[in-house]
Amino acid sequence: MHWQKLKLPLAFTTFSLGLLVSVQLNTQEAALRDYTAQSQENLASVIKTLNEKREALLQEKWELENRLRLIKSDPSQGQRLLSALREENSRLRAAGALAPLRGPGITITVSSQTPIGYDDLIRIINELWNVGAEGIAINGIRLTQYTAITQSASGNTIVGSHAITYPYVIQAIGDSASLTAGINILGGTLDQLINVNGVKIEVKTSQDLLLPAGQAPTAFKYARVPD
Repeated sequence: MHWQKLKLPLAFTTFSLGLLVSVQLNTQEAALRDYTAQSQENLASVIKTLNEKREALLQEKWELENRLRLIKSDPSQGQRLLSALREENSRLRAAGALAPLRGPGITITVSSQTPIGYDDLIRIINELWNVGAEGIAINGIRLTQYTAITQSASGNTIVGSHAITYPYVIQAIGDSASLTAGINILGGTLDQLINVNGVKIEVKTSQDLLLPAGQAPTAFKYARVPD
């Protein structure tokens, strides 16, 4: 039973260790092929860089081997490692808006016979971020760092790639009291819109909001994680 539970973290750690060794060998072989084209001055710099990378790889190799020993000697270590990996994956997905988000917060409903500008909507969203919102959705569309709020040629408000219509329903997860106080500040966007003829705004607190996952970004073509 314990061995079955250890399979995933053990396989992951073993794979990582093998990958490190493979990367090191490939790097050294590529460097040797290029040596003949290097000047004497450049060779010293190359050797220094390779030595530094080798030390870093050896350190990481040692850490993985140590983790592997702990997993083999103590089944609970494997379970703790697996739990930590799952928690980190969930945290990263939530931070990137790639997973649904649940928690307390507020819902702002904007109904208007006189259309408000998309820039007003942007100001409301920015104010919510500034007062501690941890996740925001508009009309069921989760906002991410890639979501743009714009206006079409016909005057429709566009969130991401979706045209939205009234009423605008803005859900924000965070401390309900802080969000409510922050968004209702005197002179803020909501305070100004309330005085516009035909605009109706309602703010409600909730102990259990559920925001959908956001749209995953397209694959990066030029960007990469630095070494």
